[in-house]
Amino acid sequence: MARGYLNHPELTAEKFIEVEIFGQRQRTYKTGDRARWLPDGNLEFLGRIDGQVKLRGFRIELGEIEATLSQHQAIKDVVVVLHEREENKMLAAYLTLQQQAIESTILRDFLKTRLPDYMIPASFTVLEKLPLTPNGKIDHKALPEPDVSKNKKSIALRTPSEILLATLLAMVLKIDVDSSNAHFFELGGHSLLATKLVLRIRDSFAVDVPLRILFEYPVLSDMAVWLDQQQPGSYLPPIVPQPEDQPRLMSYHQERILFLDQLEGPAATYNTPATLKLTGKLDFPALKQTFILLIERHQSLRLAFDLVNNKPRLREIPVYNPITEIDLSPLPKEQQQTEIEHLVQSHAGKPFVLSRGQLIQLQLLRLSDQENLLLVNMHHIIADGWSLGVLIREWMQIYSSLRQGDIPKLTPLPLQYTDFVAWQRNCVQNNLLQQQQEYWSKQLNGAPTFLRLSTDFPRPEVPSHHGSHLKYYISPELTRQIKEFNKKQGCTLFMTLLAIFNVLLHHYSDQDDILVGCPIANRKNRQTEDIFGLFVNILLFRTQIKEQNTFVDLIKQVRQTAIGAYAHQDLPFELLLQQLNHEQSPSHNPLFQVMFVLQNNEVPELKLPSLEIQTIEQTSSRAKFDLTLYVTEIDDYLELNWNYATDLFQAERIQNMAEHFATLLQSLTQQPKTDIYRLSL
Repeated sequence: MARGYLNHPELTAEKFIEVEIFGQRQRTYKTGDRARWLPDGNLEFLGRIDGQVKLRGFRIELGEIEATLSQHQAIKDVVVVLHEREENKMLAAYLTLQQQAIESTILRDFLKTRLPDYMIPASFTVLEKLPLTPNGKIDHKALPEPDVSKNKKSIALRTPSEILLATLLAMVLKIDVDSSNAHFFELGGHSLLATKLVLRIRDSFAVDVPLRILFEYPVLSDMAVWLDQQQPGSYLPPIVPQPEDQPRLMSYHQERILFLDQLEGPAATYNTPATLKLTGKLDFPALKQTFILLIERHQSLRLAFDLVNNKPRLREIPVYNPITEIDLSPLPKEQQQTEIEHLVQSHAGKPFVLSRGQLIQLQLLRLSDQENLLLVNMHHIIADGWSLGVLIREWMQIYSSLRQGDIPKLTPLPLQYTDFVAWQRNCVQNNLLQQQQEYWSKQLNGAPTFLRLSTDFPRPEVPSHHGSHLKYYISPELTRQIKEFNKKQGCTLFMTLLAIFNVLLHHYSDQDDILVGCPIANRKNRQTEDIFGLFVNILLFRTQIKEQNTFVDLIKQVRQTAIGAYAHQDLPFELLLQQLNHEQSPSHNPLFQVMFVLQNNEVPELKLPSLEIQTIEQTSSRAKFDLTLYVTEIDDYLELNWNYATDLFQAERIQNMAEHFATLLQSLTQQPKTDIYRLSL
């Protein structure tokens, strides 16, 4: 075997590794090929690992796109790559042609009949010939920047609104935009970038743009016309830094979590643990310094929470070292595995002391020179799902700089989390959320606040929050049919799945009026995009099922409910609870007991120099609500994760619910105009 890569020690450490083969540690070279054992003992070659990419949650075989494009009679040679520019990723196709020219729209239409939307390249660049290396392979480094302007006949920008909008598009997509017929989604836009774009439009045009408008007017010129027809509106004031002499306060959400923590006593209900397997050369001092710098940068990681004379008190604590190290490498394999299982469970289930602070804790388990496990745990009171993306991006940037001996250069944060809290409380005190309060009062007037689901056990007076999980998968074929249905109805995956979930709850509770809680990122203000903290809010979705409602009727209702809820998302759930003066019971969550979560936060893939990183799945043994359905898009199928309270349900009932949910989805795609009351599970 070769000794390694000349003058590239990091590449050598990544590709030349020691693994256990037939009971012995052997030095091995990772070729980058994908293969599988066949029953007859042969090894079948399946392609290259570097030919598979991940884009917006989908795993994509680039070779499949290339093979499909090659079937078009105009194409001579083709290569497809994942083009990355800062945080924006897009598929880019490079072609040589049998004929002189071809419109990209023709190629795009050709692919749409053969491939799913997420596999359609955002750009098509025609070259005289593809660049090759001396040994005849495609030279990816020599491929030019994809020129999206060549994809359509460019129309010059004509109005001041088009020019300004083109500038904002360029900022978000990280490409040059100089055509009035530029199409946001064809240029690589997606839902997360759409959120960023509407924030910038609001700042520049003083016009509030609901996210749905961007889907209705994705072409730059059409959006500019729509903007010109709007009147500048009145908005909530901008977030500004708090004066130094002002006290730092908790958010309404944090106060509620603190109250529940005091009520329940030491527990892991709000822990958010993760386990990462790190294979390769780990620089432990750089890892330790990375997290110390992150804690120094983000105020939320330095907060402690307490009650003093029954009043919430927030303190900032000094920067601390959150990581400890345990060396398990001397232990025999079997004993090592037993100790790992104990330490992982112990770390995930250890309650945080909110009054002490230090609410992010890491533990590194050394297994060998090339293998480590990193246990990460945070308390929910300081972080939400969006914050995880902030943490990973900055973790990669800081660690990579430290490994190279450089000083990390991060853009200074203009705001901290408590600046947002002060802004939110100011909006409440000055009645700036009055209109939103009136909306929710009207929306929830007369709504039932308890869902009588059929349970296996009587409801305890005080829940233990013990829980379990059940996973269920929706096939690629059914997932594809659901997405096709969404396109025809002009609705999102969230709206469709929430509607079907309500039909399921209707069958299991015999109630026609149902409240379900759904989390929302609550980062409407562009200033909050890079802040680590607990911004997430809970929106209540009320669905009223009536006789002779069809699937289509119900989804239209949920669509309208969602649009209204998104437009009134600033009112904290805790204030809504106070406003409705709802009588609370210790036996169940107030207002709603069932949660629906579509997990579509774009968390960047963690990549660190000289390390291969694998997330080890952990299932929580806690349940905050009676029932929570988490839905995740994975490649071309849906993963349903049913989290349920074991105080109330047995696994068999949840398995039945999952199967019935799949049956309803099948009925939706086959008979969308069927009366819901006539459906059989």
